[in-house]
Amino acid sequence: MRRREPQFLPMPYLVGGGLKSDDAVAELGTDSERQSMILAIVGMLAGLAVGANAADFGDTAWSYRPLLIYARDAQDPRLAEQHRQLDGQEAGLLDRDMVVIEVIGDEVRSVFGPPVEDAAARLRALHRIDVGAFAVLLVGKDTGVKLRSNEPVAMEAVFRLIDGMPIRRREMGER
Repeated sequence: MRRREPQFLPMPYLVGGGLKSDDAVAELGTDSERQSMILAIVGMLAGLAVGANAADFGDTAWSYRPLLIYARDAQDPRLAEQHRQLDGQEAGLLDRDMVVIEVIGDEVRSVFGPPVEDAAARLRALHRIDVGAFAVLLVGKDTGVKLRSNEPVAMEAVFRLIDGMPIRRREMGER
C-alpha cells in the first residue's frame, strides 16, 4: 500500500493562552496515523494535568525539597509543635537541600532557606488545603508531594522518608 503524502492545511492550536493558526500542520491520512496522533495528544494532555497537580516552586524545582507548613494562625498549637520538631534540625535540613515554608493565614514566609514570594491563596489552592486547616507537606525535588499530614510530623520521619528517595540516594552516593 502506497503511503499518502501529508497535505498541509491551516489548523488552530493554543499558544500562550491564545488561539493561533499555522499552515505547517499536516492532515493525517490513514486511520492508524490519526489514532497515533490522538494517543500522542492524550498523552501530552495527561502530562499537563499531572504537572498542574504538582507543586509549582519555579526555581526550587530540582534544587530544594520544600517542607510546607499550613496553619490558620500563629496561635495554632500544632504549629508550635511543628516548630519544636524543627528546633535543632538545621544540619539535617541543609544536608537534604530542604527549605521550610510557612503559610499562616494570608502570609507566606520562609523559615529555613531562601526567601519565598508567593500568595497564600495560590499555595492553598495548589495543594488543596482549606483555609483554617493545619497541614504539613513535603515536596520532592521532582515537585511531587511526598508526604501530607494533618498533624505535626517528626523530622526524623521526614529525614528517613527523604533518605529513601532515589534522588537522595544518588546524592548520598555522590558525596
